[in-house]
This record gives sequence, C-alpha cells and structure tokens, in this order.
Amino acid sequence: MVQNQEGSALSASAPNDASCFCNIPNVWNTSSSSSRQLAGRKRPRTPNGEACSEDEMSSLVAAELNKLTFQERETVYEELHAIAATQYQNQLSDDEMQKLINQTRGHIATLRRNKQAYNRAVFLNPEYVDSDEFLSLFVIGEKLQPLNAAKKVVDHFAIKAQLFAPHLLAKKITYEDLDQEDQKTLRTGSFQPLGADNAGRTVMLGTPCHEYNHVDNQVRAMWYIFMKTTEDPSTKKNGMVCVYYLSSALSNDNHHVDFYYKSSLVQKGVPFLVKGFHFCYDNEIFRPIMSAMQLAIGNQMRLRFRSHYGSTIEIQYSLQTFGIPGALLPLGRDGNMITERFGDYLAKVIQKETEEEAQNRGKILCPTSVDVLLGRGRHPQEHVGNFNLANLVDAHIGTYASIRRQDKKGLHVSIVQSIQAQGGRFLKRGPRGEGWEVVGNEIAIDKVRNRFREAISHGTKKT
Repeated sequence: MVQNQEGSALSASAPNDASCFCNIPNVWNTSSSSSRQLAGRKRPRTPNGEACSEDEMSSLVAAELNKLTFQERETVYEELHAIAATQYQNQLSDDEMQKLINQTRGHIATLRRNKQAYNRAVFLNPEYVDSDEFLSLFVIGEKLQPLNAAKKVVDHFAIKAQLFAPHLLAKKITYEDLDQEDQKTLRTGSFQPLGADNAGRTVMLGTPCHEYNHVDNQVRAMWYIFMKTTEDPSTKKNGMVCVYYLSSALSNDNHHVDFYYKSSLVQKGVPFLVKGFHFCYDNEIFRPIMSAMQLAIGNQMRLRFRSHYGSTIEIQYSLQTFGIPGALLPLGRDGNMITERFGDYLAKVIQKETEEEAQNRGKILCPTSVDVLLGRGRHPQEHVGNFNLANLVDAHIGTYASIRRQDKKGLHVSIVQSIQAQGGRFLKRGPRGEGWEVVGNEIAIDKVRNRFREAISHGTKKT
C-alpha cells in the first residue's frame, strides 16, 4: 500500500521557495561511492542543533503547523490539494505591478556586492536585462518583494556567468546555445514540465539522470528547462508544483554527489515559484534523502512537503489526491521513463525559438564571442572578441614595428579580414543605445590601428 506523509510552505519574505527541489541528491544507494559520501554526513539536525529522527521531524513539522493562523493553514491546505492557487500576478493592477518593477530597479541600483556579471549584462543587452517582462519574473517569483527580487536578479547573472560562455550572459539561453552533451542530457527528460494540475499550476518532474559526461551538463540542462518553464505565461500566473521521483529502476551508481551541490545554482538563479513539493520513492533506502531534504528546505516549505512511498501506480493514485493527474507522470509500470511526450514538447520549444530568431534576423541584440566592440570603458575591452583582437595585434606587433608606414595599413586590413573570416563583426551601439550595429571597414581599420598604438605605448610586445 502507498504511504503518504502530510508535511510543509514559505513566507512572503523568504528569498526563494524552490530550494527544496534543487538541493536534493539524485540517489542514496549505499553501494555507490557518491552515496557513501552522503551517508557519511551527519544526520539532519533540528534548529536547536540536535540530530533529527523521522519522528522528531514529524514533531517539528507539527509544531510549525501549529504556529500558523487558521487562515494560513487553510491557504496551505487548499494550495497543496489544488483547491486554490495564489496568483500573485492577478492580485495587482498593471500600475501596481509596474511600481514593484520600478522598485526592483531602484534596489538593484543600491546593491553593491556581486554585481560584476549584472553590470556586464546591462552593457551588452540592456533591452533584455532591464525589460519589464524579464524583471516581472523575479517580482512574482519572490512573492512581490522588490528587494528580494533585486537580489535574485543580481544572483541570476552571477550564476549564469559561471555556467555559460561570456557571450551568452545577456540573452535568453536557447537549445542551440547548449553544447552537444548538454543537449543529450536535456533530451533524457530527467527534468521536464508535465502539464497542469487541477489548479492550473505547472507540474515539474525531476528524476535521476545518469547520461551526462559532467555534472555541469546536467546543471545547464536544468537551467534551460526551468527558465523555459518559468517564462511560460501559465507558470508565471499560477506557479509550479514539483515532483521528484526516486525509483530503483532509474537510479544507479553513476550519479555523483557533486550534482547535489551544484544543482543549488539553479535554485539560486532561476526565479521560479514552487507552491508544493512531492517526494516519491519506491525503496526504503531512499528515506534518508527525504529526511535530510525536509530539514534543509526551511520551515515554510516543509508545510507544503509531502512524501509518497510505493509502486508507480500507487504513487500515481496518491498524487491524484493532491490534484496531480496520475496520467501526467511519464512513467511505465516498471518505473522507467517514457520520453515521447517530452520529445514533442521540446520540439515545439525549439520551433518557437527558431521563429523568434527569424523575427529578429537583421537585428543585433547581443554581440557574439567573435565580435569586436567599439567604445570606451572597461566593458568593451573585457569582451571576448576584443581580447581576440588584442591577441592578434600582439602576435603581429613585431612585424608592425619593422615594416614601412605605407605598408602598415595592409596589416590593419588583414587583421580586420581575419576577424571577419571567423564570423566576427566590428560593432557599435545602435541609435539611442538600442542594440548594436556593424560599422564600416574604415572604422574597423581605425580600431585595429588604435589597438596597435595602445600596444606599443603600453609596452605590451610579447616575445
């Protein structure tokens, strides 16, 4: 028989509701080296620092539940069972939402720490980074708390800079931006949106994945699919319910504890609003994960945490009592993943990305890594394409110093052509600071000439 545990939710002031989904390890199998690392860790502890047994965890949840008002308990119960969905976006008029977005901008301006990546993203593509559409994701994800939203925006770009190439910092990540191993990991469907529950919330499924070469492939795939789901109007309106399914059929010894920690980057950087979390498992050996995760997620989300133990069919029936149609789970009777539906979903996402790219063809919204940027200041000089230009100049500076003046322009032209042959462009800011535009060859040649002069004046000749 299936066992269902009633358990816990986050306050409006909490910085993120989603930590539960991204801070759990993939497997707990004492025969694996990574599981032994986890098993060797201390048992979960209560806020008083004492080791926490399952009974003590239940008592902790009950005590936290008793602290809520009757109305708060009703809200938790109704949302958990898909009787009602708090729609933060619908609570406000357009003017009120705009006010919160503007307040978020104001808080971002006052923040001082960890803003290097954010500032660079603003320089590269302010139309995306500072757009109302983008910032509203964080306002809603942080339950209409502008200061928390501002901090999350800054963290978003700091973490994105760790995960992706520099030229991808200030744009939406598309399927084509992922490398082949990222794409392979994504197509396993280890993280995928399943559709809506009875209250219209998007149901996100997470399962163990053992088909990646490096943990970063899995984390980038997670970032991509969570951002796509968060940007969906239905998710933005109603929020998300997460189901993590640990099955003996899906788990093996190839999982690494690194994912347990690195996946927290997604939680810290993606502005998704989790309204409930369901931990499903078919083997008692996975119970330590459940206990450790319950304590780690914080007191408010514990109120919305539920665990389900049993076979695949039993778990499907149990989830139905929480408004999650059993048919949504793409699992066979043996617990193995069925990926056809996710393949169809992914194909539609990629098609939409292709159409959006076609609409923007001819526009340069964000420079690539091979483009050279014109302009003064630190940000243009720190662009990857500008570094490439500097390296080309340094490689030819000996030749430059030895040839006649009338021959120097030929060297300038050859370097411009070399960059263009790689697909690079020489770009300047567009009118009114919107987007970028290609400059003529003479301006590009001047840029190269000036770079030679700077290299000589700063004594940067390399031997």
